[in-house]
Amino acid sequence: SLNNTFDVIIVHRVLAELASEESRTELLVDLWRRTNKYLVLIDGSCKGGYNALMEARDYILMGGCELHREQTRQVLMEAKILNEEAECILTDQQLSNYMRYNLIKNMLPPNTVLPTRLEPGYVFAPCPHDQGCPKNVKKAKDVCSFTTQWNVLRADGRKQIFNTETGSFTYVIMAKGARPHKIPESRLLTLKHGGGHVSCTVCTPFCGIQHFTVSRSMGKIYRLVKNVKTGRVLPVEVRTVGSDSEFDVYEEAVEGFTEEKRAKNMMEKKPFCS
Repeated sequence: SLNNTFDVIIVHRVLAELASEESRTELLVDLWRRTNKYLVLIDGSCKGGYNALMEARDYILMGGCELHREQTRQVLMEAKILNEEAECILTDQQLSNYMRYNLIKNMLPPNTVLPTRLEPGYVFAPCPHDQGCPKNVKKAKDVCSFTTQWNVLRADGRKQIFNTETGSFTYVIMAKGARPHKIPESRLLTLKHGGGHVSCTVCTPFCGIQHFTVSRSMGKIYRLVKNVKTGRVLPVEVRTVGSDSEFDVYEEAVEGFTEEKRAKNMMEKKPFCS
């Protein structure tokens, strides 16, 4: 039935096989409507599969903050806060959908559900953020992939001499709702062992991809990091004090916050909307 919903939906090597963006979008919208908690999208580590997952990821994130204007006015009216400030926020073309959504959200009681194009969601894994993928910037154009090993299952039941295979894949898990407020975690992309040290590449919540080395002399931190498998959350908190990343979104976040605060102050000063 089209009305059936599920806590977890897994989609494996499907999106990239569809011929058009329109057909991928149609399937994605249907899958997201059927999802109660988690939508798991998996594909191979080729560029086409990765791009299809990134398109799906961004489509859900953007659709979750795009307000239906008239329905939002009705929500504000029922809450008795449809005033000049709210009307200005709804109609201001200079505000991004994300900023408009958050400004309106902050005006309402915490549990109020706003009418959006899609149900809001966030990236549960592997990304520790909901920004664009730092591996997909113009100068990098890399694929965020992970390697795993699995047991081979033969249809005839026979066992091979080498009964395991290794392969790489790319994935994204989208979760329904708002991102939880907790200490930001970085995810380990690569780990290379050297003489008395390990070299780490991690995807951080605010500063894109960062590279650093942990030496044996660092004691407990070294012991925590040295055996972490790639794709797992790094068991230590990373604080970036300097960055040459091409995708440092911390500055963008600060600029966005400043712009949001400036816009809010302007709304408070304006007696009416022109």
